[in-house]
Amino acid sequence: MISLIFLITNMQAITAVFIFLAWVMLWLVLFPYLGALKSSRDKRP
Repeated sequence: MISLIFLITNMQAITAVFIFLAWVMLWLVLFPYLGALKSSRDKRP
């Protein structure tokens, strides 16, 4: 949330919210893949 406040102070509010939500969506998509990658690397001998 702090990053959203910094974005809003540097650009228009709607643009800052869009960029923030785009990053949140990106991370929510990447988390399962990163977890699967980590678990597949842990099982190797």
